[in-house]
Amino acid sequence: MGDATALGALAVAILAFAVLPVVGRELARDQSVGTIPLTAIPLGIGGGVLLVMALGWEGLPRLPLPAWGIVGGLALVNTALAYLVYNHALRSLTATEANVILNLSPLGTALLAWVTLGETLSPLRIVALATVLLGAGLVQVRRGGVVR
Repeated sequence: MGDATALGALAVAILAFAVLPVVGRELARDQSVGTIPLTAIPLGIGGGVLLVMALGWEGLPRLPLPAWGIVGGLALVNTALAYLVYNHALRSLTATEANVILNLSPLGTALLAWVTLGETLSPLRIVALATVLLGAGLVQVRRGGVVR
């Protein structure tokens, strides 16, 4: 069937990924919590737990200094800054718009890996990426015009 620990971690991740945008959007719209705490607290908790687990499981990785720079840059720009902008945008996005943005994340990751790491995009992967784009577009269309 599968490793119970891995399935449990997956269940927690799926639940968090489903609940956080809803709660985050509510807090952002009410402006009861600022954008920085709304970003830092979930990233700090989730990232902190994963860091402790990874260090306990794998130990400290041995990377050359430039690789640590890449890891740090990705953590700051690709994660922290992206979520900061997303959480700020939650003040005015509808729930549907927020979900469309989150569902485009794998597309951005695949394209970034293709450009920066030379990952191959097989025909099946290209079809999957096109399907994500088509789905995001269809969500925006309503009978009689585009959703505003």
